[in-house]
Amino acid sequence: SEARAWWDRNQAQPEAAQSPPSGAAPVQDDQGGPRRVMAVLGDAWTDSARRGQAVVALMDQGPYLVQRQAAHVAPAKSQWLALPRGDSTGVAIELPGDPDGTTYDLSTGRARPGGRGVRIFALSVHADVPQRAGRRSLDAIEQHAMLRASSVRTEWPRQSGDILEPTGGKLLVWASDATQRFPSGFGADGRLFTADDPMVTLPRGYTVVTLEPQGLRFDRAREIALAFHAVQPAQDIDLSRLGAGDAAQALIGLIAERHPLASASGFDAGKLRADYGQRLQTAAERGDSAAQAQALAEMGQRLGDGQYRVLLPGGQAWPARTDRGLSPQLLARGSVNLPMPRTWLREDGRIAITGVAPGSAAAKAGLQPGSDILAIEGESPTRYLDRIAPASLRAGADARRADLLALDLGTPATLSLRTAAGAPPASQEQTLRLDGAPAATTALPAAEPALASFLLRSAQGGNLAYIALDSFADGATGQLSRWEGALAAATQARVTGLVIDLRAHRGDDAYQLLPHMLASLYTRDKPLRMQDAAQRLFDPAARVWRSRGGLGLPAQLPLAASGTPFTAPVAVLTGPGCAGPCELFVAWLQHSQRADIVATSATAGATGPATRVHLPAGFIVQVPLLAETGPSGGNNPAAQAQGVTPRLRVPVDAAFTASIQAGGDPLLDAAVLHLERARAVQASR
Repeated sequence: SEARAWWDRNQAQPEAAQSPPSGAAPVQDDQGGPRRVMAVLGDAWTDSARRGQAVVALMDQGPYLVQRQAAHVAPAKSQWLALPRGDSTGVAIELPGDPDGTTYDLSTGRARPGGRGVRIFALSVHADVPQRAGRRSLDAIEQHAMLRASSVRTEWPRQSGDILEPTGGKLLVWASDATQRFPSGFGADGRLFTADDPMVTLPRGYTVVTLEPQGLRFDRAREIALAFHAVQPAQDIDLSRLGAGDAAQALIGLIAERHPLASASGFDAGKLRADYGQRLQTAAERGDSAAQAQALAEMGQRLGDGQYRVLLPGGQAWPARTDRGLSPQLLARGSVNLPMPRTWLREDGRIAITGVAPGSAAAKAGLQPGSDILAIEGESPTRYLDRIAPASLRAGADARRADLLALDLGTPATLSLRTAAGAPPASQEQTLRLDGAPAATTALPAAEPALASFLLRSAQGGNLAYIALDSFADGATGQLSRWEGALAAATQARVTGLVIDLRAHRGDDAYQLLPHMLASLYTRDKPLRMQDAAQRLFDPAARVWRSRGGLGLPAQLPLAASGTPFTAPVAVLTGPGCAGPCELFVAWLQHSQRADIVATSATAGATGPATRVHLPAGFIVQVPLLAETGPSGGNNPAAQAQGVTPRLRVPVDAAFTASIQAGGDPLLDAAVLHLERARAVQASR
């Protein structure tokens, strides 16, 4: 082993012959060792910390760094948390005289529980943590997935199972006595805590160690200020100071180089530069915002990634939409507004109209619930939707058709309809004109994340739980607490199944609560294991692709409920808006056979946290430059540019649309029936 090789190397050579010799560490400013460490957070993290959504932690990192245990989780007793006080953006931690942590004899590289040696700590920032009253420690998910910055500068590994490699920054080291050895440099292999590290001895107590390529520096001032180094890639890239043409060229180059699927999608950077560079520059010179937005949107269509977005100055998405009376109707499920479509693409290729907003353009044109659209502009609905598909930036034919079914692009259209009218009803065909309408330009502010939970009694007598939510963000009111409370209530009620309704998901990229919510549905004896998952990004400096565990979690870390787990069968309802974290949530549940997806079609195909690229004149392009691969593994994510196919696909037929028109919910009915059949099978065993 590496530790054995280290031991053999140091035992085989007399200490005086080692190069460089192992003497006392050259200490700067020896004031007896640090008594307090301090750091400055900055305004954004300070504001998050005051809301209970960020925390600074000093934690034991010995097992992670020395033994390279990527799934190391510091116990609560080896964590010291800090928050800014008053108006300050700084934090301070008073150091204990004998800190709890894993002790190592670095002359052998082995842990020495209760013995003499060194203990190694790092200061870190963890953001987007869920709100916890009286928080005293960070759990495994919060330590890894929510790590945003560290006093140690790290490099993502090439293999997702490896640790984030330390390359610089500072460590806090505690030595039990003045004979303990510690590396004084990285050694020939360029890595720390490996067999070829040159060694020195540390003074007793605390020493701050600065990691530098030319050698390590040692500081024992009484107060030490530590700086933070980002662990995640920047979420914003600013190209706004370039000219429109140069910014377009830079954006195309950025996508071609760093987008995980650019090569697979046929994203020809040279052709796009020729097609769009001058076009964007000309549109900018004319002040034609619509032409600029359209060109940027067409670039995204070439990429075929559903997470690509074009935002106009002011934040409105392009292409802008206008509700002409066929957009989904919002149905209240407790505090959650469930978008129920008014138009459905049936199995026979017709568009069934199950609702029309009163007084809308569609109502004034004569469209009625119960009508079927036979043709649009002389084409079959499917052919028409596929022809205008470039207006949708979603991935996959199903997702694009669903995105355009409300006919809300604002362009006029001639519709051929079949309507049942009269008494008794008789089928009549007619042609109507749906006039054009100006597109809406006002972006609505994002509401607080919502969650609603109920108990359901099925027709078969089953006792089921129902949870609807619209976001995986914690918000200001504690979405995770509501989720955990709903699961606890369902467990106490001894329900025989759970329906999770994600049809109201906003399609955003708020991944904050995704790992915790997944973990809550697994037990410690049957945890979720994510060995097939990884986050991948391109390192432009080294010109290589780097990876770490999926969702920022080590691949070896099992996910399971920390308290009483919810163990009943689960069915998940999804709709066209299920994107990003929603897709990964359902992909893992279905892949691990913990739940079945119940839906009419695949999800949107839009995973991966998006990077905001700022362009001239206030335009923003959101494009994922970090891929979430898995659960299928390989270079292609399970959902990105593909979507997740439901295990239980509910056909949109005449009975389905008739149920919708009558105020029913056939998708929920299908999920309940599925769970009841599972209960019956279980009872028969």
